[in-house]
Amino acid sequence: MAGVVGYDVGRLTLRELVRQHEGRLTATWCQTAHLLAAIHNANVTDESRLREPIDFLPDWLKRKVAPAETTSPPPSESDLVFLRQVFPGDRKQKGT
Repeated sequence: MAGVVGYDVGRLTLRELVRQHEGRLTATWCQTAHLLAAIHNANVTDESRLREPIDFLPDWLKRKVAPAETTSPPPSESDLVFLRQVFPGDRKQKGT
């Protein structure tokens, strides 16, 4: 692991060394995935076959870097009042 990190790791704890090793692996795989996606997409003739960089990552890393699909709650009435005070002006309703 110390060789992958790329500098003297004499003062690091094992936990710090493992985290830096994982960070270096993640960065390297993400860079490689972007290059592979660029090469693939440059040579594809059918647009439906275009690929994203995440398609080229190993499964263990996909779970780590994939964006979590979360939905935010709608703004509360107090949030809306605050926003109306901060951004005054004409407010037209959608569909009118």
